[in-house]
Amino acid sequence: TEVDDAITLAYLLANPDAEIMGITTVTGEAAERARLASVLCRIAGREDIPIYPGCENPIFVPQIELYAPQKKVLGRWEHQKEFPPNRAVAFMQDVIRRNPGEITLVCIAPLTNVGLLFAMDPEIASLLKRIVLMCGSPTYTRYDNTKIVYGADVREHITCGLNVTSQLIMKPEEAEGLFRHPILEPVLDIAREWFKDEERVTFHDPLAAVSLFHDD
Repeated sequence: TEVDDAITLAYLLANPDAEIMGITTVTGEAAERARLASVLCRIAGREDIPIYPGCENPIFVPQIELYAPQKKVLGRWEHQKEFPPNRAVAFMQDVIRRNPGEITLVCIAPLTNVGLLFAMDPEIASLLKRIVLMCGSPTYTRYDNTKIVYGADVREHITCGLNVTSQLIMKPEEAEGLFRHPILEPVLDIAREWFKDEERVTFHDPLAAVSLFHDD
């Protein structure tokens, strides 16, 4: 829903050191979010990356993100239209089990997919190389799948907290001037929709992705 998710995906697609095994989406209109992800993959020449729409409804709390507001831009960009339904959790399980000790799970959205994965397959967390989260709201920590994820047996766990990421702010005029990479063109289009209601973008999720490659 916030544009920083798209910025994060663009960063990883543009980073030659990132081997992206797959993308899952979550919350309201997960298929529309998958289509938005496919826009960036197509521009990056990475249509080989699997994309799976995941869980649209939380398990323990009311849904607060019912829609994917940036879907308005889809008419202006080529994208994949259809995706296999109900495969996101099973896909993650399959990739992790086929690559034990090699997969970093990057979580930059509500943790419904990941929480269900860990609840369904309690051993799977121990097969990860590490898990990296941008995790914000202490309110949700008490009630949603965050509790399951933080209780999992992961060998390395990195969290970028809201108190840190909230300091990373960019104004609309800065984004217009700086988003010049080809993969950032649709991101800027998404950002313009975001800026209709917000006066800035906060780089919550990109910090989690950057920390994969720059631990400083």
